[in-house]
Amino acid sequence: RAREALHNSESLFRLFTENVDSVFWMADPENRESMYVSPAYDQVWGMPRETLKTNPRAFLNAIHPEDRERVEGSLQNHRQGPSEKHYRILRPTGEVRWIKDRSFPIRNNEGKVDRVVGIAEDVTPLREAQARLEASQTQIASNAKFAALGEMASGIAHEINNPLAVIQ
Repeated sequence: RAREALHNSESLFRLFTENVDSVFWMADPENRESMYVSPAYDQVWGMPRETLKTNPRAFLNAIHPEDRERVEGSLQNHRQGPSEKHYRILRPTGEVRWIKDRSFPIRNNEGKVDRVVGIAEDVTPLREAQARLEASQTQIASNAKFAALGEMASGIAHEINNPLAVIQ
């Protein structure tokens, strides 16, 4: 029964993690080795997750050079508590993707952190939508400034025309 329950539990876990677009991962905090990485890694990082077995730093090497030091530094804090990081990755094609990565320490019965689990999701479409929204808001603000300038010019023209009408 225990073996069957374990098998069912593992099947449900895999069914869930292997059918979601986000990358689920589990790591050993002592040696920083991946214990599990979901298949979504292939899509998000643009490389097979098997590369992590031969090169455990493959996911770090894919992080944009401007973000890498910050992300590596934050890995030291996995044991402190939940954390959230935003960073860019460079896919093998050169494409830049934005990642939102949340991690959570898992403690054993003695209170020691013996696993860190996380969810990394590609938030590039959201970032692009935010950039378009900001650009449109900037355009609207610019248009509002031009409208205010037009009203001011109209007011000045009206003020100049009044005395000119009397003179004419």
